[in-house]
Amino acid sequence: MLRRHHRHPEAVESAARLGAECAFDLTLVAPNLPPFPVPEGHTEHSWLRELTMRGAREKYGSREDPRLPEAYATIEKELELITRLNFPGYFLIVAEIVDFCRRSGILCQGRGSAANSAVCYALGITAVDAVQHRLLFERFLSDGRAGPPDIDLDIESRRREEAIQFVYDRYGREFAAQVANVISYRPRSAVRDAARAFGYDVGQQDAWSKGIERWGNLRGAGPVTPWWHGDPAITGRPVPASAEAGAADRAASDRAASDRAASARAASARVPAPREKGVDPHDPAPPRNAPASAQEIGEIPDHVIDMAEQLLRLPRHLGIHSGGMVMCDRPVIEVCPVEWATMPGRTVLQWDKDDCADAGLVKFDLLGLGMLTALRLAFEHVAEREGTVLTLHSLPQEDPAVYALLQSADTVGVFQVESRAQIATLPRLKPTCFYDIVIEVALIRPGPIQGNSVHPFIRRKNGQEEVVYLHPLLKPALEKTLGVPLFQEQLMQIAIDVASFSATEADQLRRAMGSKRSMEKMEALRERLLQGMADNGISRSVAEQIFDKLRAFADFGFPESHAFSFGYLVYASTWLKAHHPEAFYAGLLGAQPMGFYSPSSLVADARRHGVVVRRACVASSRVHAHVETREPAEGGTADLSADPTTPPDGVRGLVPRPTFARETWLEDRARLASTDPTSGTWDATDLDGGADPDRDLDGDLDLDSDSDRDGDPDDPTSDRGSDRSDTPDVGTPHPRRAYAVRLGLAPIRGIGERTAERIVAVRQEAPFVDAADLAHRARLTSTQLEALATAGALRSFGGSRRQALWTAGALAGEAGRSHATSSGVWVQEVLAGTTVGTAAPALPEMGAVEIAVADVWASGVSPEHHPTHFVRPRLGQQGVRPVSSLVSVPDGTRVEVGGVVTHRQRPGTARGVTFLALEDETGMLNVVCSAGLWARHRRTAVRSRGLVVRGTVERTDGVVNLLADGMRTLSLSVATSSRDFQ
Repeated sequence: MLRRHHRHPEAVESAARLGAECAFDLTLVAPNLPPFPVPEGHTEHSWLRELTMRGAREKYGSREDPRLPEAYATIEKELELITRLNFPGYFLIVAEIVDFCRRSGILCQGRGSAANSAVCYALGITAVDAVQHRLLFERFLSDGRAGPPDIDLDIESRRREEAIQFVYDRYGREFAAQVANVISYRPRSAVRDAARAFGYDVGQQDAWSKGIERWGNLRGAGPVTPWWHGDPAITGRPVPASAEAGAADRAASDRAASDRAASARAASARVPAPREKGVDPHDPAPPRNAPASAQEIGEIPDHVIDMAEQLLRLPRHLGIHSGGMVMCDRPVIEVCPVEWATMPGRTVLQWDKDDCADAGLVKFDLLGLGMLTALRLAFEHVAEREGTVLTLHSLPQEDPAVYALLQSADTVGVFQVESRAQIATLPRLKPTCFYDIVIEVALIRPGPIQGNSVHPFIRRKNGQEEVVYLHPLLKPALEKTLGVPLFQEQLMQIAIDVASFSATEADQLRRAMGSKRSMEKMEALRERLLQGMADNGISRSVAEQIFDKLRAFADFGFPESHAFSFGYLVYASTWLKAHHPEAFYAGLLGAQPMGFYSPSSLVADARRHGVVVRRACVASSRVHAHVETREPAEGGTADLSADPTTPPDGVRGLVPRPTFARETWLEDRARLASTDPTSGTWDATDLDGGADPDRDLDGDLDLDSDSDRDGDPDDPTSDRGSDRSDTPDVGTPHPRRAYAVRLGLAPIRGIGERTAERIVAVRQEAPFVDAADLAHRARLTSTQLEALATAGALRSFGGSRRQALWTAGALAGEAGRSHATSSGVWVQEVLAGTTVGTAAPALPEMGAVEIAVADVWASGVSPEHHPTHFVRPRLGQQGVRPVSSLVSVPDGTRVEVGGVVTHRQRPGTARGVTFLALEDETGMLNVVCSAGLWARHRRTAVRSRGLVVRGTVERTDGVVNLLADGMRTLSLSVATSSRDFQ
């Protein structure tokens, strides 16, 4: 600029000075936190000290004789830094929110780096004892930080709104608001809106957007088509004015799409690298490789892709941050514009979290966690049925039953360790103590996978590899993880041990090496680190290796404090499944939607363990699933009062059931033999039922014939108005259990929580006499009555489901007619007993398949049978094996397995590999699909609810995978759902 304005050099300097004077500094409007109300005679500093010391005496004992000698010294050091940085108010506000949750019976715990603080532990914000576990406080708070620490509170999702409203009520709506979240266009949403702009119907929009897989792009490396010119010489064809383009244009588009698809298949047929001997290459996945783009797949027209590509990363709409709230000492609107949220009782900023941070607004994260809701519900069920009061941190520690369940990978529904990757790792890691759970939580993360830390740690844990250190000074920091770095705190400890860094300097090193790394800061710290190592006698070559490993490790290190916080929830959920399975499953079903598995998969897992799941019933169900006492076995006495002091007859605990165990297959074979005689011959010496390598796998397999839908009066699963489904599968050899899970009314289609609460409330006044009484008193519409009838929830009134549906149709007006008036809604009630046509004629019974279809349509769950149960005989005749039978199949054997697809996953670290979770009535199987196979069978793999997969059995340390080489559709009458690419 000086060279350009050389005649007036003062102009440049004057312009820069003028610009600096006109610049607006956001720190001018940066607010403080609202003053915290403290008792008379106290300041925020003294009141924080008082509350902390009260908690310390409870947790550590007296100062004169503490449980941990260094506890009070650590607390004093932390309090001194908190006071110096003027953050007492921040800690008091968080502690008050936690105390509100505790007083209200809401499960809540701090997560993340807050667990590094002994003050947070003493205040009850976190359950992790930072002193006992020797966690670095500076990872949480240090002199080098410009703002307050980050404390995330996990609050049970169903009651999180109560905590949010508490903050509004406590500090005033003018001084508190929620943080916005700017939602930007991603490939799916961009394609959907672009297709809408071109006039395509909603069904086509959804079909195209759902066809884009996770990590998929809109187009590959080719140039962007300049569709906006509308020049055939440029675009290759004119752009249609609407979705109703000419037939010739559509034909040309189809031919182009076919060519692109062929190119995609050729480009995608990549051969995976050879596997390392003794290592399972599928879990964790190899490095990332994106799937074929939308253009390569060839299903979406070019002009839609071009428009969508222009939308990518542009803001689409404003949402609400998942849990962020800000509080100010002045009206928030003086700092940032505020608007009413769609949800009643909420106000939201028009800035996102980064904007709030720039303006100096302090954000509190109140995050919803479904597992906390499930645990609270499970604790309530145990207290109600057994009279035992459980809390999150009062459970027996180091329970062998917990580790037996984890080692068998029987963890469907268990927090954090229920995913495909975790289930495949648990049998190899073999957890035997709580710290093993902490490591398991941290191990299966993108960072450790990319950092090649998973397999070395497992090998060292199992004694297959020697534990070595680059230098003896690294041992104190890495000894507990067997020389393999996993946690961010270890990076800091290494800097302290090998280079004599202070804790504050170590935190600066961690942040400098983080995702927003600064080359200047890194270079300065590098010289400081190398000099410190030299002063401690470490050679230059070893020091360089240590620095390089630290720099690589900084990208993926997981916070140890976070892993500890989640580890407690893993332990608690596993303990409940082992000792109170009915309460465990009822809690999970009552907390939906949450977790990795659908309600259908959770019920199937319960059924495989012998847990009885009963249908919803208007006479006995509550709003959500609950535990009820089963009638005693023959010769026993009925426990009609459900008195917890009188234990019912039956088994309570749960025996681990590994899918791929000899005992599991023997049990499944006995059960399947009652409906599929061919299954009884499958054992380790009979492999004739394996897959035919030359068999055609392109056709669909339709096994639900009309004969399966006919009602059978002698069939125990036929629709006879039974009140329960205590025998989920004929021939199940499980012992009789003491309790059962009763499904709730709210999940039934069209019912919801409000209507379910109304049904339960009027039922408590007086039992329902008949369906007319139910419709009249609960004010149900004909649609709601029909849904209840379809779900079998009206069976307590007698008759079959078809008869209940007939009655529901006749009771359409029983709830009366509503009339809006100036003073509210007036209901014109129907005279009781005036409805005609409610007596149903003799109607044929529903068959087993029809019952399952009705159950799934109405409630999403079939309590009695898995969808594959109805096709098992014919699958057996064709040599298609049950999942658990693979325990008897040698490694490398080619087989066919059929089941329902519950998950489709392609992790970001995968090398184009896609994983399918295939479930049948015996268990779940991980299916590995190479990039070439996926490109060849993509339409079938993405769109089919059920699949028969042919492949080779791979077995590593007790973990069984199926390396697929072919697949075809398995048609199922019972609807299913899957969780895809999440």
